[in-house]
Amino acid sequence: LGQPTAAVVRYEQALRAFEKSTDLVFKAHTLVRLGELARVQGDYPRARKYVTQALEHAPLEAHVVRANALIALAKSTGFLKGMDEGHILAERALQEARLAGDEVSPLARANLLRSLGQICWWHGDPQSTVRYCQEALQIVPDALSPTAARACISIATPHLYWRHLDTALDYAERGLEIAQQLQFNELLPSAYTALGNVLTRRGEVARAESALRQALDLAHRQNLAAYERVMATGFLAYNLYGQGRIDEAWQLAEGALWSYSGNPDTYEVYVCRSVLADIALERDQFDVAERLFLDLVEVGERRQFRIPLAMVYFGLAYIYLTTQRVEQGVEHATRSLNLLESTNALQLYLDQGERAQVVCQALAAVGVRSLFLSRALADLPGKAGGSVHVIHRHSAVTIKCLGDFRVFVNGEEVRQERWVSAKARDLLAYFITFRQERLPADRLNEALWPQKGYQTKRALPTALYRLRQALRAEGQSTKYVVVEAGEYWLDTARFQLDIDEFDTTLAQARAAENLSPMEAAAWYERAITLYEGDFLANYYYDWVFPERRHLQQTLLTALNRLGDLRAAGGNHDQALAAFQRSLRIDNLQEQIYCEIMRSYAALGDRTGISRQYQSLTVCLDEELGLAPQPGSKELYNALMSGSSR
Repeated sequence: LGQPTAAVVRYEQALRAFEKSTDLVFKAHTLVRLGELARVQGDYPRARKYVTQALEHAPLEAHVVRANALIALAKSTGFLKGMDEGHILAERALQEARLAGDEVSPLARANLLRSLGQICWWHGDPQSTVRYCQEALQIVPDALSPTAARACISIATPHLYWRHLDTALDYAERGLEIAQQLQFNELLPSAYTALGNVLTRRGEVARAESALRQALDLAHRQNLAAYERVMATGFLAYNLYGQGRIDEAWQLAEGALWSYSGNPDTYEVYVCRSVLADIALERDQFDVAERLFLDLVEVGERRQFRIPLAMVYFGLAYIYLTTQRVEQGVEHATRSLNLLESTNALQLYLDQGERAQVVCQALAAVGVRSLFLSRALADLPGKAGGSVHVIHRHSAVTIKCLGDFRVFVNGEEVRQERWVSAKARDLLAYFITFRQERLPADRLNEALWPQKGYQTKRALPTALYRLRQALRAEGQSTKYVVVEAGEYWLDTARFQLDIDEFDTTLAQARAAENLSPMEAAAWYERAITLYEGDFLANYYYDWVFPERRHLQQTLLTALNRLGDLRAAGGNHDQALAAFQRSLRIDNLQEQIYCEIMRSYAALGDRTGISRQYQSLTVCLDEELGLAPQPGSKELYNALMSGSSR
């Protein structure tokens, strides 16, 4: 349920009870559970202590509990001492399970296999990860079980890095769906993290960002899943810097590492620190990046974190090659290739864009020949970040909110007859408007059914049922709206929202302003194109108008920044178009009238200057009973006289 503190209290009570009864098997079993709780909370030394005690207490013939203890010990030991040792312990756990024979239930055996598969991933063997997890899925007695959900989530990442993006998405979404159906809160942060990581590589960055932020929010609310918290932070930072939001990405990753109170050399921290080093490279802070990568080499070698270590060597290779330390660069590039080639994780090189061009070409130049290297060179794009392509596959519900409200499932618009009731559609519009909030039932009833009475209480469940049915494709059981403890909220990772894409594109525009004004202008233009009309233009509820006004103001700011950037670049016709559209939205922006007059002056259009000043004078008089400010009149006179002001 995501209540780890309460769980610890109950298990400690159980432990005291079993100590009095001298029941060694159940005492060992309880110690294993306490160890697992300590591990998911990020306390690996305490986890290792508990499961070591479990092994000491478990009789030699108690193969089931010993198998569980060994697999738990494998996880904490792998993080603390090295994945080689963790993998050996996991194999011992499987041997104990075989000795137990029929005493191990199919579910328990499936869980052991799934855990072994996860350890194989950390050990750098994704092929074994998929093999063990698929075997777990075949023998698990119930497809709707936590073990099945965990297996799906574990399988998603290898397929992602093998570039099987559709397969990765299918497994990630299936894992999330099972966890949601079971209300298995403990697993939700991990499920959303896996989904967000896949969506980032598919180019669905806005939806990916929503999923990763949901993972972080759930993990913080539960005070659980330290591993997932840091992993989600690392993947979200990668998502943001891929969007060009470099400073935001740096602050996020650095803040997570600063606040982390667990062991500093664990896998999740290692991944987050390597992302931080990548961001430093993106900021052209080569000294900072080199220092971060070098600090990671020793830890990666000692812990045998093979896959992330390969990317650490890759980062160092790029730095050395770029700074003319060619011999060191080739040496580290070779180490990276040797670690990664057997995993077939091609996507990790492709993620690096131009950097991979530099590293792979250096290897080819010294005569290195490998199928992995050849495929990377063939598939690499022409510019950094270009390896991400949006894949048009309708796994999410697509919603258009800018303009008339329109909803699409599998690419087909949901028509009124499928909604059954207009209130079901209105309910979805409300959830989207307040998509960052958890909404109590009373607030929903007041917004959509302001009349009071018994029928109102029945209306919300009915509308929610119809909403879900309208959005579900055949054979689906996705909820789309999550309900917990009387609160309702939108599962935003299930939706592609044009307003999220609008916000994300504007964030990319703002991030690009200091680096490339031309690129920033292009991002602003893309965002403005997305704004096809006012928010929920065909809705007239009171609760729509604040968000509509907010988005109108956001559009105004974007238009004005675009006009400024185009004018600064000498593109005065384009600047005029942006400023004039801005005035059509709000005709009381006196400063924009002035910018338009400057653009007309740059184009040598004195008639335009005069016409614009007259428009300003008439508008202010009619709307406010005011005259233009003295500065506006001075600018007009100066421009009409031919001054360059």
